[in-house]
Amino acid sequence: MKREIKFRAWDRIVNGFIDSSNILLAQINNPYSVVEYDKDVHFYHEMRNIELTQFTGLFDRLGKEIYEGDIVKIKTGSVYDKQLFTIGFRMGSFEMQAKNDLPPLSFIYMAVQLRKAGKITKDVQTMDHIEVIGNIYENSELINN
Repeated sequence: MKREIKFRAWDRIVNGFIDSSNILLAQINNPYSVVEYDKDVHFYHEMRNIELTQFTGLFDRLGKEIYEGDIVKIKTGSVYDKQLFTIGFRMGSFEMQAKNDLPPLSFIYMAVQLRKAGKITKDVQTMDHIEVIGNIYENSELINN
């Protein structure tokens, strides 16, 4: 599977995402900075105030890109259906982690199991059973309750 490598950037100071289509990483003095550029205007964000999250290469059932830090719900007909999950990256794989003691779900493992069960009918990049409902930065109340 060929996937696009891209990131989004959360700035803890402005408490919002930076337009990821207009950013680059640069070393300006020290430390590194994320530079947001728009025509002739440049905004510098210190890297220590930035949290980069990577695109998983997957899309939810509505066609929305799935990133690290997203909060998702799933519908697979299993015990996981009543949980909310956060997307993370661990041990070389993107995974979904529930708030409770359920083990994390690897996207790779889940895709293989769903394909075996005949529940994946589209391109494997479209996860028909997952819906992004927010992210840990703007919607932390979804997972902190």
